[in-house]
Amino acid sequence: MVKPFSGLTVEENVIVSLGMPNYNSFTRSCRFWHTKANITAANDILKTVGLEKEASTKAGLLPLGNLRKLEIARALALKPTLLLLDECFSGLRHEEIKVIEDLIRKIREQGVSILLIEHNMRVAMGLSDRVVVLDHGRKLAEGTPEQVSSDPAVIEAYLGKGESTDAA
Repeated sequence: MVKPFSGLTVEENVIVSLGMPNYNSFTRSCRFWHTKANITAANDILKTVGLEKEASTKAGLLPLGNLRKLEIARALALKPTLLLLDECFSGLRHEEIKVIEDLIRKIREQGVSILLIEHNMRVAMGLSDRVVVLDHGRKLAEGTPEQVSSDPAVIEAYLGKGESTDAA
């Protein structure tokens, strides 16, 4: 679920994330986080995710695809080495999926590891180096996308018996 601070702007949402490591309580005023350094860093992150033109827009007014990018921007502000993405493609249109896929690839190229939980098999297979397939909490297969997509248990669980062997 996407949960930005809807009354804050896109830029302010990222600034809050930039400021969090410096304060032990969120109840402190956000105005202390509005430093030139944080504003510059926030705008750099917004450029990375493609939201620089939306910086002054209230987060609550963004469409779902841009909200997903904002959530990723907020996470990137914390300078993660591992980014957990749980169903970040759910509910997105085809065009929005492509944009987020490209963004995730870009983040990976910058050295951030990605742990992706995703039901969209095409997306999961296209973004992953290794895949673990679960069915009702039980591990069906693990390996490269090519290995997993040709696994008979995966094919049966996701496509049904007698279907094509292309699970991706």
